[in-house]
Amino acid sequence: MTRVTHAVLVATLLTVPVLVERAYAPHGAGLYDMRKNVELEGKVIRVDFVNPHTYVYFDVVGNDGKVIAMKCETRGATVLRRSGWSPEMFARGASIKVKGHPHREDPTACTVETMTRGDS
Repeated sequence: MTRVTHAVLVATLLTVPVLVERAYAPHGAGLYDMRKNVELEGKVIRVDFVNPHTYVYFDVVGNDGKVIAMKCETRGATVLRRSGWSPEMFARGASIKVKGHPHREDPTACTVETMTRGDS
């Protein structure tokens, strides 16, 4: 094996873990505690209807009467569109109900299992 071939092989092997980490990092459920459940109701502020994940921002009134700004992650825009959802369905001020799992470190974030609008 030549020095150049050896150097290319070493560089490639050192790069693989970084590529694997980047490929899986945004898609892992590790950020969320899947053993715990949350049920939230609030008013939509905005939605980032994008891939690979859509983010729904909404205000929830806590038990103490204070407003909590939530950010919950759900499936990507492509999957949501195929399921009949559109960005227009998330009008500012619309009622929303979310069932999901809390973020391990951020009490104002969650991942969505089910989401309904209005009184559904």
